[in-house]
Amino acid sequence: MSTNIDYPTKRRLVYVKKLYFHAHEHISHQTEFDRMIAIHNLDNAVELLLKCVAIQKNIKLKKPLFIYFPELWKAIDRTIPLPKKTEMFQLHAFRNDVQHWGVSPLSSEFVTRFDVYVSDFIKAVLKQVFDIEFDELFMASLVEDTTLRKILTIAEEAFEKRDYKKCMLHAIAAFSRAKWEHFDELNFRPPLMRELIDNLAEDVTILKLGIDYLTYRKYKKIAPSAYWDDEEENVKYARPIMAAFDEEEGRKVELKMFSKEKALFTFNFVLNCILQWKL
Repeated sequence: MSTNIDYPTKRRLVYVKKLYFHAHEHISHQTEFDRMIAIHNLDNAVELLLKCVAIQKNIKLKKPLFIYFPELWKAIDRTIPLPKKTEMFQLHAFRNDVQHWGVSPLSSEFVTRFDVYVSDFIKAVLKQVFDIEFDELFMASLVEDTTLRKILTIAEEAFEKRDYKKCMLHAIAAFSRAKWEHFDELNFRPPLMRELIDNLAEDVTILKLGIDYLTYRKYKKIAPSAYWDDEEENVKYARPIMAAFDEEEGRKVELKMFSKEKALFTFNFVLNCILQWKL
């Protein structure tokens, strides 16, 4: 990930990603009003990203607070050729129809097509201008809880340093802590049940938390147990049993357990859950 980005710009880029995800979520609800909100947020994500590009590349805008979309695009495109011009201008036109005339997007398929266009546009511009992969643009700075933000920031920094084990363990610890805090906020405690129905109890718990079940099952499959120790301000984790007998074999197992792909999935899953509960 590029380090030549100041904090305010990085935070704005995080909001670009959040706006996109918010639009994506509304599309899944498949109602007319949700499609209208989705079009708004897709267009807002594109416009905010363009303003981030202008700041990053020191492109002077005559009236940055009141600039119209075509003028903003033209000012940037003179310096940096932008992709998908036709699609982005179509999106902006549809957004104007929604906002100023209350026109409803035609169908879920129609909005989904622009969802794909915007996703491709954001990924291309992030890579071209900021040298950032979309999946590696993390949102830990948006978490308001001080301790959770600290744990997730450690995880984020570990990922950037390619310490995928440290990243995963801190993300898992953050999830465990946030899950129980959210239970307290809901005044809910998972029922105590015997072993035969533990799986059912877990299913009820996940539904209560509002987590996508299949994504959670994938998380559980790859995530070892870990928790945050408040006194030591560190993560506690039980190493694989074989590591006690054969250190080399233990390291080999951990290399498979803590891959880049697993760390990235774990971090994004945990962060999205925490932002859903805490933001």
